[in-house]
Amino acid sequence: MKFSKEHKLFLAANTIVAFSMAISSTFFNIFVYRYTSNSIDMMILFNAIKYLTVPGAFVIGSYLTKKISLLRIFGISMLMYMFMLIAAITLSSYKVIGYVPFVLLIGILWGIGDGLYWMSFNSLQQILMKGKIRTRFIAIYSSLSGAASIAAPTFSTMSIGLFGTKGYLFIFTTILVYYIIAFSLVLKIHLTKDENINIGFLNKVEYKKYLKLKFNFILNTVVGFREGIGISFLSLMYINAFNNDDIFYGSFTTATAILLVFSNYAAGRIYHSKHRNIFFIISSFMLVIASCFFGIVNSKVSAVAYGIIYNLAFPMYYIPITVSVSYTHLRAHETSAHIV
Repeated sequence: MKFSKEHKLFLAANTIVAFSMAISSTFFNIFVYRYTSNSIDMMILFNAIKYLTVPGAFVIGSYLTKKISLLRIFGISMLMYMFMLIAAITLSSYKVIGYVPFVLLIGILWGIGDGLYWMSFNSLQQILMKGKIRTRFIAIYSSLSGAASIAAPTFSTMSIGLFGTKGYLFIFTTILVYYIIAFSLVLKIHLTKDENINIGFLNKVEYKKYLKLKFNFILNTVVGFREGIGISFLSLMYINAFNNDDIFYGSFTTATAILLVFSNYAAGRIYHSKHRNIFFIISSFMLVIASCFFGIVNSKVSAVAYGIIYNLAFPMYYIPITVSVSYTHLRAHETSAHIV
C-alpha cells in the first residue's frame, strides 16, 4: 500500500520535529547553564519544571480531545514550541527578566509542548496508520529520526564554530523556522470525523489491574524517571568532561548517533523475544557499570567510554521493554490506540 497525502504530510512534519528536538536536546541544557552564569540550581529548576509540566499537559490534552480534534492539539504543541523559542531568543538577547522567571517560563512552555505533542503524535499515528502502512511508517520514521540525530549535532557544532556564543541564538532561530514549517504541514492534514478519537486518560490507567500490564506500567515509570534525570544532566557532564569544548561535544554526539543507528540494526537482527530477559539483564548491567564509572570519574576518557557503551547497549535494553509492553497490551485485548 502507498502512502496517502495525509501519511506523507504527517511523516514530513514529524521528521522536521525530530530534527528540531535532536538539536534542542544536544545544546539547550548547556545554553541554560551558561546563560544563568553556570548555575546548577537554575538548570535543575529548568528541568524540574519542564518534566513536572509534561504529565499535566498530557492529561489536559487527553481531555481536550472531547472538545477539539487531535490535529488541532498537535498544532497547538507546535505553537508551544515556537513560543518557547521566541521567548528564549528574545529574553536572552535583551535580558529583561531575572534568571528564575526566565527558567520557569521556558520550562513551562517546553513541558506543555512536549506533553501535547507526544499525546497527539502517538494517538494520530494509531489513527492514520493501519496494518502494513503503520509498519512501513515506523520503519521510515525511525530511519529518518536516526538520520536527524546524526545531522542535528553536526549542524549545531558547525553553527557554534562559525558564530561562537551567538551560535546558540542562530540555532534556536533555525529551529523556530523548522517548527513553523512543520506547523504549516500539519494544517494541510485532514481527518474525517470517524478518524478522530476521545481519549479517556483515567480509563486507560484502570487497565493496571492486569498483572503484567501493572508491571509494565511501573517499569516504564521507573525508566522514564531514569531517562529524564539522565537527559537533564548528561549534556552538562559531557561538556565538563570535554573542558567546555562545544565543537568536540557536537562531533562526539554525531559519532555516537551513527553508532546507535548500527547497534539498533544489529539488535533488531539478533533479538528474539524468548531471549528478552537475557538481553535486558546484560544491557542493564552494562549501562549500570558505565554510568557509575562516568559518574565517579568525570573525564574525557570516561565520557567517551560511556558514550560508546551506552549506544551499544541501549537497543538491547530498549527493545525488550518495547516488545514486552506491546505484547502485554495485546494480551489484555487492548486496541493499539491505548498504547499512548
